[in-house]
Amino acid sequence: MNKKRILWITALCLSLFASCTKDTAANESPEPPDPPPPPAAVDNEKVAAIVVSTVVDIPILPYSATSFSVYDTSGTRQWNVTFDKQIYPPVITNGKVVAVSEYELRGYDLKTGALLWSNSSNGYRLVNDVVSRNDTVICSTLYGTRAYLAAYSAIDGNLLFSTHIPAQSGYGFNKMAWHENAVYFTLYDGPYSTKFVKYNTQSKSIEWEQFQQTINVTDFGNAIVAGDLMVTVGGGSIGALNKHTGSVAWNKRGQFSRPFSENGRIIALDSSKILKSIDPVNGGMIQRWPVADNLGLSIWRYTIYNKKAYLYNIHNNSYYLTAFNMGENTQVWKTDVYPGGGLNIKYGGNKLFLYGSDENGRNGFSIYNAATGVLQKHVDIEDRYMNSLSLIMSSGRIGY
Repeated sequence: MNKKRILWITALCLSLFASCTKDTAANESPEPPDPPPPPAAVDNEKVAAIVVSTVVDIPILPYSATSFSVYDTSGTRQWNVTFDKQIYPPVITNGKVVAVSEYELRGYDLKTGALLWSNSSNGYRLVNDVVSRNDTVICSTLYGTRAYLAAYSAIDGNLLFSTHIPAQSGYGFNKMAWHENAVYFTLYDGPYSTKFVKYNTQSKSIEWEQFQQTINVTDFGNAIVAGDLMVTVGGGSIGALNKHTGSVAWNKRGQFSRPFSENGRIIALDSSKILKSIDPVNGGMIQRWPVADNLGLSIWRYTIYNKKAYLYNIHNNSYYLTAFNMGENTQVWKTDVYPGGGLNIKYGGNKLFLYGSDENGRNGFSIYNAATGVLQKHVDIEDRYMNSLSLIMSSGRIGY
């Protein structure tokens, strides 16, 4: 075979190979693109609140209008609702806000403020306290002269069930706690008797009721579950009930308030405005933090997060917001605040939300950096009067 023929065959083979390679590449599926980068870490801490304020437009008239607003965590108001009647502090469940007046319930979308539904309470007079979970709202109610526990749907406001709670005249519900499948509350049964009640939300019946003479606790609204015990404060004592039977496990006299659960202990503020940790098993004192003694502070409000106590305190007629490391008994930072503040403190998303006044005496709430104590913003509340106020935490928003 001559040299020219060999070169021609070689060139033809290379051309055919290139053509086959191109066709094969055209028929193959392209390689998938690189996966997107993982999303940035999200702080899932509940970082928002609704603050409810009562507005009296004309103080001499015997009625009041109540409003509440929802803010984002930067302090920008998102939406506002005004009523022509007094309502109880709203509750939040599954992205809905449920506002309750004496004879009416209303459901709002938390993000937009859109009214989802408005229903009457079927003749039940809603009183004292409202708790919520998983699209169910439970209220203490009266129907005529009879006391009931009533549950409503947060989806459409319909009555789900109601149960008569036997009581004599002079009854009155006090604040409730909802834990697992039970609601705990106290009921004034006559002028000198307090009845403790556990209501099973699955069987829709009273699981136990106990008349108590040895314990003076009357408020389950901030009760803490510790094993088999329900620990709560109020009425000049701190005490624990067996959650299965209602029997008193222990009771300690003394003015305690605002209990928190921290590392298996109950932390509460005593009558001398000092933080103490209490053993939930027997009520014995475990530790007494020297922050008030060492710093000369009188603690009035506080909240706890991740082993740090954030305190609203007073010393020599000066007002402070202080971060205190509970494990090391050391002060982390201290910031001057204005008098009249500290009615409520909430932690969320590395921020502290403190209700109080600014330098001009205007009511509102302030936002502080929880790591440094630096004031980030003060938000004025536009309402003229605030007869009642509460901060209700919910994901992503703060409001009044």
